[in-house]
Amino acid sequence: MNKAFIYCDGGFGNRYNSLLSGLFLAWACKREPVIIWPETRWTEASFTDIFDSKLQEYKEFDHTKFFDEFNPINLVHWNPWGANVEQHNCMGIYMGIDQFLKDRTDRNILLYTSVMCPWVDLNSLRPILDQIPFQPYILDAARKFISDNFGSEEFSGLHVRRTDHAYQLNEDDFISQINNDNKLCFVCSDEPTAEDHFKTNCDKVRVYPKTNYPELLVPEGGWNTVTKDEFGHQFAFNIKRSRESVIQAMVDLLVLSASNVINTDHRSTFLQTAILLKRHKVV
Repeated sequence: MNKAFIYCDGGFGNRYNSLLSGLFLAWACKREPVIIWPETRWTEASFTDIFDSKLQEYKEFDHTKFFDEFNPINLVHWNPWGANVEQHNCMGIYMGIDQFLKDRTDRNILLYTSVMCPWVDLNSLRPILDQIPFQPYILDAARKFISDNFGSEEFSGLHVRRTDHAYQLNEDDFISQINNDNKLCFVCSDEPTAEDHFKTNCDKVRVYPKTNYPELLVPEGGWNTVTKDEFGHQFAFNIKRSRESVIQAMVDLLVLSASNVINTDHRSTFLQTAILLKRHKVV
């Protein structure tokens, strides 16, 4: 069977968008899915650190050898390898993906994106999500935190992004909103002082106790300094996410997905992933 190679890179939200898009692609086009999940400074956690999945992984990705060996149709949001290969913009295919590939049934495919592709049917993702369940220890930590802090009651959820791709958020306005609400509120952030700010000023806030957070990859730079990973790929942000910080952020993500999510910014893939997981009741 021909394969659909799914390249997942960047932060977790970017990787998850590529993973879901690629698995939908493999299902729609009858290809065997193969995951490429480089453990880079941007996400040091491995695929199996996060997911309890039997899907095949392609390790030790070398783009020169890969393109020579598999000669895939490349559906990419961009080409970070600078490879001189046949490529198509995965975001510019507005017909059904099966129609796009109907005369290319004898080819492998490589998909790489950071956002959800427009041809993915979000209502058909349940069987795909079942292929990539979160590790039990992550799910158990999220469920225990929810049970200990909220019981069976509904609660609100707020994500505050302060590091890479930060968005403007008047935190004091949200503190007032939470204080005036009759529900408890889960607050999570990639920066500990943001969580402390909410806890200090609002008794209704609950925060999952993390011990690891993202760090600056280049200490003398800012969060938005352009950097390169160890493979030479350029990235628009200056961030390092350790394995532990990613795993703890997954607990945040799952708790957030169980809340009444306050949608503060559509650009945050972490936030949009939580909303997607809530839609499919993953927790």
